[in-house]
Amino acid sequence: MKEKSIAVYLLFLGALALILFAVAFSEPEILPWKVTGTEAGENVPPVQETETVQKIDLNTASAEELTALPGIGPVTAGRILAYREEHGGFFDVGELTEVEGIGEKTLESLLPYVFCG
Repeated sequence: MKEKSIAVYLLFLGALALILFAVAFSEPEILPWKVTGTEAGENVPPVQETETVQKIDLNTASAEELTALPGIGPVTAGRILAYREEHGGFFDVGELTEVEGIGEKTLESLLPYVFCG
């Protein structure tokens, strides 16, 4: 009986060793928690400055400025202007979804470019 429990124990240790070996030598793509490229002594490139985007105020933008926005054509720009006139302006950028032709996806693409002043 004692020999059988020793054999099971050795089998367990062997399986554990195989698993640890596989984890230790796996590709970094397979192990997302494995840090590569930032270990001590390695040069890390500096963070690039991104272009600053000039945001436009929904309450003062012209039709021309609005049509320069992604996903906004002349018809939708006209609807934005009409909504602004009818409601006394925009109080929150999220109100854009109340304009016909602007859904959540379009709103998401507009967020970096607009604000309410």
